[in-house]
Amino acid sequence: MAMANANARAAFGLEDVPDLPEAPTEQPKYNRDYHRLFVKFMSWLHKRTYTKAARFQPSALAGIQPHHVADYLKWRAYGTTDVDSKDLEQNPTCRSSTLEQDKKAISFYMPIKGATWNGTSGNPTKSDPVNEVSRKSRKAETQHRGKVLCHQDLRKLSIARWSMNSTAKGALKTIRTACMLKQQVHLITRTDDISKLKYSDYKPHPDFPFALSCKVHWSK
Repeated sequence: MAMANANARAAFGLEDVPDLPEAPTEQPKYNRDYHRLFVKFMSWLHKRTYTKAARFQPSALAGIQPHHVADYLKWRAYGTTDVDSKDLEQNPTCRSSTLEQDKKAISFYMPIKGATWNGTSGNPTKSDPVNEVSRKSRKAETQHRGKVLCHQDLRKLSIARWSMNSTAKGALKTIRTACMLKQQVHLITRTDDISKLKYSDYKPHPDFPFALSCKVHWSK
């Protein structure tokens, strides 16, 4: 059998490639949406910068404890890990939804993903210290002491301001923003809806030859 394998490998020019003793039994998980956030967590945890190409074997993640995750969320929300329980509701600098997304990203890569932390093992993101940070952040938002949503912090787009932006952008030959603003006004949509438009979404109108029909991809 070994001779047959050797002959087959030689036929494909692989005689100098060593045999693997067995197939690898441990493969790192990967999720494109979560990986960027998880790399940030690992960079913070190890006090070094990992690139987006970094991969982490499950065996290397077994030492992550609940206090590591809780401290990271505190650092994300308050810029420091030195935050007492009573101070967790005081003016976090990021939204609770941001912290929840970080929790999901970290949880995805944990070796024991489904089990609640029991004091010695399990998923560290499913533990009381981590849940407390998330809970206090949500409470701060309900009491209007959390980070303000971006759309609440923007000035209303008046006709004069829209006209000024449109003219200025067109004059500078940077027409992308001007076109988006005009499309938004004509279609009465949100800015993020307009950003999803494609050229193929525009079709000749079936009833009016002087008009176009447009397919809008709602973002919400």
